[in-house]
Amino acid sequence: MELFWRIFDTLILIAGLAYILVKYIAPFFNKRKADIIEALNKAEESEKRAQALLDDAKKQLEDVKKEMDALKEKAKSEAVIEKERIIEETKKTAAKIYERYEVLAQTELDRQKRELYEEAVSMSIELAQKIILDELTPELQEKINKKLIENIGEAIV
Repeated sequence: MELFWRIFDTLILIAGLAYILVKYIAPFFNKRKADIIEALNKAEESEKRAQALLDDAKKQLEDVKKEMDALKEKAKSEAVIEKERIIEETKKTAAKIYERYEVLAQTELDRQKRELYEEAVSMSIELAQKIILDELTPELQEKINKKLIENIGEAIV
């Protein structure tokens, strides 16, 4: 009998535990399972949204890179145009400076030629005067003066 009561007590204990398991523990685990499934679904949905955002960000990054490349090319072409403009302006300025220099040099050459000519004429006159005074005798001077007066008289008539 004692064995019977022990088995009976054990069966009651097992039945009580089974009742508690079915009544409280099974719904707890079922609820926990549903919560975990819901959390996984939310995580999956969040992952999809994050992936969509990542794809959108990558697309925007590619667009920005393309725009940057376009801006770089535009800046390079503008720099080349500006370089050519500066070179052209420099050539024009150099040509103007060269023309001014050429005019100035020609003016200086003309002035020096005139000074040399005046100096040569002056020296020639001085030399001629010296030669004339050295070789001109009073009789020759008289002859020249008469001839000069005749020429002036003829020119007046």
